[in-house]
Amino acid sequence: MNIRALTTALVCLTAVALVGCDPAATNPKPAAPAASESSAATPDATPSQEEDKPAESRAVLDFVGMGLQSAQDKAQAEGFYLLTSHDSAGRDRLQALDRNWKVCSQSIKAGTTVPVDTKLDFGAVKLD
Repeated sequence: MNIRALTTALVCLTAVALVGCDPAATNPKPAAPAASESSAATPDATPSQEEDKPAESRAVLDFVGMGLQSAQDKAQAEGFYLLTSHDSAGRDRLQALDRNWKVCSQSIKAGTTVPVDTKLDFGAVKLD
């Protein structure tokens, strides 16, 4: 029994040693822009200022009654990309094939104006 435990521990350690790597080696930093590129950039386009801009706001549409895939497509067309869904029947089924589900609730009331980076959660039931 001790040999089996020792062998398992050694295999695990070997796997960790082989998998563990330096993230900097696998994701090298991009090179700095050339002098001609940096001089052409305007000071208004700095990344820190872009991050400080508030997200655009839009009114949430009424997705209830739509197929889950259609609701997701429509939400994305409106600029909402943080989308989740759950099984409204309480059976914790995953919505792997979105076309087999129908939206019966949404986390944000239709007509409410929210930033487009707000998460929308669709409650859906499976079509059987």
